Amino acid sequence: MKRTILLIYVLLISACAAFAQPGGFDVITKTDGTTHTGKVMDMGDNDIKFVYKGETLNYTFKKVDVQKIVFASGREEVVNAPAQKGNIPAAKPENKGKVAILPFGLIVNDQRGSDDKAYVIQQECYNAMTKKAGNLQFLDPITTNAVLIKHNINEQNIRGYTMVELSNLLGVQYLVQGVVTITPTSVSTSTSGGGNTNATIKKEDKDKATVKSSDWGSAYSSTSQNFSTTVLMNIFDDTGAKIFGKNHQAFWPTQDAYKITLDYLAKRTPLYQK
Repeated sequence: MKRTILLIYVLLISACAAFAQPGGFDVITKTDGTTHTGKVMDMGDNDIKFVYKGETLNYTFKKVDVQKIVFASGREEVVNAPAQKGNIPAAKPENKGKVAILPFGLIVNDQRGSDDKAYVIQQECYNAMTKKAGNLQFLDPITTNAVLIKHNINEQNIRGYTMVELSNLLGVQYLVQGVVTITPTSVSTSTSGGGNTNATIKKEDKDKATVKSSDWGSAYSSTSQNFSTTVLMNIFDDTGAKIFGKNHQAFWPTQDAYKITLDYLAKRTPLYQK
C-alpha cells in the first residue's frame, strides 16, 4: 500500500515537472507574437511587472500588449484572446478585380470642405486610376455614391464602418480612400506695362487690382492666392488590410494642384496596370 501511494506521489511530481516551464521561469507571449522569459513580479489592472531571466532590472509591459502568460507552475493565463479569423468574412469570388473609390475627405484652411468639391476630387481620382485599369473593373463614382446614400452612409458617419463592411456593401475587392488638404499660403502680385508709374492697389479686391497712374503710360497689376496642397491616398482589400498608403505634397501652388498629385499617386499604386 505504501509503495502504491509513493508511486502515485512520484507520478504527480513528474507530471507537474513536465508541465512546468524549463528552469522555473514564466513566459509572456505578446500580441505581436514575441515571447519573453523571466519572472512576473506583479500584475496590476493595466501593467505587468517583469524581470528577464538572468537579470534584475524591472520592466513594465502594458496588459493590452500581452496575449498570454505561461507561469513556471505550468498554469496558463490568457490576458487578451487572439482575434478569430472567422470573424472576418471570406472574400466573395464575384467581387474579385472590382474597385470602388470612396468620396474623398476634403479639408480647406483647417475646415471641412464642401461635399460637391469632395465629389469632384473623387471623380478626378477615378479618372487618374482608370487610365491604366488593365483587367480591373472600377465602379463609377455615381454608382458608388448611390449605394452609400441608399444605406444612409455619408462623410460624417462613414468612419463607423470597417473596410470589410464597405467592400461587401459595394461588392468590390479593393477600396480607394483618401483626404485632400488645401491651405492658403502667400499672395503673389504681378505688374506689367507702363513706366514711371505711381500705382495704388485696392486691398478689397484680392483677384484683380485697380491701378492709378501718373505722369505717362499705364500699368496693370494682378494678385493671385497661392495654396499648399497635400493628398493622402490609401487602398484596402476586402479583408481590411491596407495594401497601399502614401501622403504627397503637391509641387504646384494652384488651388487645383490635387489633380496632378492624384495622377502622381495613382501611378504608384499596385492597382495601376503599367
